[in-house]
Amino acid sequence: MVDFGILGPFEDGRPRDAAPLSGRQRLVLAVLLVNAGHPVSASRLVDLLWSDPPGTAKAQLHNAVSAVRAAYGAVAADLVTTRPAGYVLDLDGHRLDLVEFRALVTEARDATARGDDDRAVTALTGALELWRGPALADVPGDWASALGRSLGEEKTGAAQARLEAMLALGRFDAVVRDVAAALAEDPYRERLHEVHLLALASAGRKADALAAYRETFRRFVDELGIEPGRALRDVEGRVLRDEVPVAVSPAVRAPRQLPPRAARLTGRDALVAGIADSLRRTAGAPPSTAPPDAPPVAVLVGPGGVGKTALAVAVGHAVSGLFPDGQVFVDLRGAHPDPADPHTVTGNVLRALGVDGTTLPADRAERTAMYRSHLADRAVLLVLDDAASEEQVRPLLPGTGRSATAVTSRRQLGALLGAARYPVPLLDRDDALALLTRVAGEERAAAEPDAAREVVRLCGNLPLAVCIAAARLAINPHWTFEEFRERLADERARLDELVVGDLDVRAGIALGYRALTPGARRLLRGLGLVTAPDWPRWVAEELIGEPLRGLLDQLTEAHLVDTTGKDAVGQVRYRLHDLVADFARERAAEEDDAGSRDQAVTRVVSGWLALAATADGLLPHGTRYSAGLPVPRPPRAAPRIAGDLAAEWFEAERHGVGAAVDEALRLGRADLAARLALHTSGFLTLRAHDHQREDLFRRVVARVRGQGLEPLLARLLPAFYEALSRLDRLAELPALAAEHLELARALDDLDAEVTALWQAGRAARWLGRSAEALHWLERAERRSREPGVDPFLVASALAGLANAHLDAGRPERALPFLEEAVALARKSGRSREVTLKLHNHATALAELDRLAEADEVLAEMLDITEEIGDDTGTAYARAVSARVALRRGDPTAAVAHAEAAARAGELLHNDHLLAEAERLRGDLHAARGRWREAVPPLVGSLELWRRIDMPVEVARTLARLHVVHDALGETGTGARYREECRRALENLALDVDGLGLPPHLAARCR
Repeated sequence: MVDFGILGPFEDGRPRDAAPLSGRQRLVLAVLLVNAGHPVSASRLVDLLWSDPPGTAKAQLHNAVSAVRAAYGAVAADLVTTRPAGYVLDLDGHRLDLVEFRALVTEARDATARGDDDRAVTALTGALELWRGPALADVPGDWASALGRSLGEEKTGAAQARLEAMLALGRFDAVVRDVAAALAEDPYRERLHEVHLLALASAGRKADALAAYRETFRRFVDELGIEPGRALRDVEGRVLRDEVPVAVSPAVRAPRQLPPRAARLTGRDALVAGIADSLRRTAGAPPSTAPPDAPPVAVLVGPGGVGKTALAVAVGHAVSGLFPDGQVFVDLRGAHPDPADPHTVTGNVLRALGVDGTTLPADRAERTAMYRSHLADRAVLLVLDDAASEEQVRPLLPGTGRSATAVTSRRQLGALLGAARYPVPLLDRDDALALLTRVAGEERAAAEPDAAREVVRLCGNLPLAVCIAAARLAINPHWTFEEFRERLADERARLDELVVGDLDVRAGIALGYRALTPGARRLLRGLGLVTAPDWPRWVAEELIGEPLRGLLDQLTEAHLVDTTGKDAVGQVRYRLHDLVADFARERAAEEDDAGSRDQAVTRVVSGWLALAATADGLLPHGTRYSAGLPVPRPPRAAPRIAGDLAAEWFEAERHGVGAAVDEALRLGRADLAARLALHTSGFLTLRAHDHQREDLFRRVVARVRGQGLEPLLARLLPAFYEALSRLDRLAELPALAAEHLELARALDDLDAEVTALWQAGRAARWLGRSAEALHWLERAERRSREPGVDPFLVASALAGLANAHLDAGRPERALPFLEEAVALARKSGRSREVTLKLHNHATALAELDRLAEADEVLAEMLDITEEIGDDTGTAYARAVSARVALRRGDPTAAVAHAEAAARAGELLHNDHLLAEAERLRGDLHAARGRWREAVPPLVGSLELWRRIDMPVEVARTLARLHVVHDALGETGTGARYREECRRALENLALDVDGLGLPPHLAARCR
């Protein structure tokens, strides 16, 4: 789900790892959000984006919409769709504060119509709390300003309706307090002034009401030149004639048992306000008008240490004035072995309300009846803390009347039908950091901001843990935040550090643990061994080796396991809080033997391997690294992975699979880790998770070497090579290819030998060793012609040799090899490997000025990359398309393709693609004679190529800079670039024809 916000500064809700949206893209998104569910025409969007639209406006708009789609990726795959009438943004499953605001205003309007002013106040309060400032405050332009003014009118109307409902309920002091904010935003709205006068007079403040009228009269005359209208003058007259009834509140003696509120409850303001409003709907009503429905019950649920009690106390203090007959606080001890008996509790409450203890009935039913009778004509707030069960709470709930109840519990208490349930979340990072620094010292935290953030992270944003950490830092002023961070970083001792006085995180978790059944405790211990950040239900079943039979539900009910929603393949996902996981691992080490722990983890790793193998076989990556590997049985409770959901399954399980690889290595099962890495490689390649792929193979290869697993190592090395090459780790490639070649010959594996020769040649090419590259690639091509070699490898060897000829400026010699390579690759189906060959084929055709044929090849490549979700391949196709358009003399198309490639490079963090895109920008400026504008992108490209260390590409870019500076008349600078290029060509044994310069530059580079 994505949270969008326009009621204040624009919140686009994009994932944290997504690239930021430009101002133009944000405006497009804002317009589509405001019109959610309805088409917005392209012409309307163009008019909003430009006062004088350029010729490329439609193309730029298309690019802006594409960037919006890309920013949300799989999180909101169908967020924006194209319809005949325009673009449509679909909020299905997503949240927009404006939609919620209008729904609450409508709810309030309906409540007012049926006389339910309490409900109206609650709904309108919720609606107004959605506002964070002026609507679209940070979006420039006339459209945003006009919309902001319109929405501001809606907000003022809602504020006025809320005040009128509060006035009807007799909440005069609250009206006087809140009307000031509404008048500050709209000082000339006369109805607000009427409400203000009526509230003051009804509260017995006649003089203040008349003074407020005189001030309003003076302001209207001085600032507007008019007197207030008849309605406001009539209210003044009623006040003068004492025709406004004055409310009288009788003095009541009652218990005041609420504990002191926290000095400042960090990060809970909205939650306190929401719960308080849910308890106000009967407060203050006289006995004769008490509503017929049951008194309100708010249930605050969450894990131990999340701050439920502090939150309930804060709510109690917030509404205490509305419950004049008393506020009662009861500790029900629900998490302890001896929970409070409700029979005893009712007696204690009755005594607090003034009942003589000697008159209390011993019979449970009679005492409960007396309890409810005493509450029936009173306005009492009951705070029932740490409830164990519904059975414990039910006898304590008032049956009728004006009382209200707040209940806290670690359990959901789902059988309390009609109760409003409020899950109490962890603090967000900023609020947790504010809590830490407020107690531990703001100056100390400011001196070590990174360490302070890390302390909060290691506390898992759990309020109790953060408070303990803050207290320990406060009483040990000689500690640095970094020193305490190091203490917390040791997960084996972390819970030992989170104790101060009577506050103890471990003890709090242990209370919930002891309340579980033996089977649920065993499952929790097993879940502590799983290091994946979250996991589906089948993992829990594999841990215990048998059906769950409600055990996982017990853990979620007790808030020891959290659900995180459903993933893209429909699996509910679960997670342990980090501190609960620490506790679970401690208990596993104490209560379970090492053999049973290892067997449980091995079952889970094998389950991920089986499912990864299934999904891998359905993906169109075209690699052969995992072909023919043995696969274990799939988990019994795992879902069936359909072909169209294979990539989504991998995306959901990506971090879990990585954790499973680590668990296999820890168990000494390098064979399982290797197979899991190989089955994951294709997906990571398709989705450009390049850093994860490199890290995965680096860990696995290091552990497989020397373990007697040479056949697996022969598969791992080329996969590791490809991972390194994608990240331009070029210096490591020759040694890796040499190791692979030696291993292939030792295994007498011809396919592996061809692969190693081909990879040795590619490494030499990229490092600028052209003669060596040709040597390896010709050997690879010859060996690939021998009987029995996989046609896939033949195609790769042919393409590798062709690329060597392209580097040397011989596209005519490269073309036959590429045509054969493409024909062979096509036989294996539409995959990423086919697109790699098509990319090279199109490049050769472009060099030969066979542009129409190049267009056809690129169209096929784009069709496949978009079909299989290969964003990197699509970007490279766009880059070649830009070169083709440039050669054709179509700068508009060239610019569009080049910009698409540049955006992709930024999104994918692909330096190779960024360097290519920057060079394209320079070529485009040069083609149009904009020599000065060509310099910055070419210099940027040169820096990237040098950082990647690709000498051929460095030389190509140096040649361009030589031409551009000569054209600018800067002959000194041009000569320096020409000389550097000449030396580079000598080292590469190439001439200028091998640089593949565009025709408009090649003619000048002689």
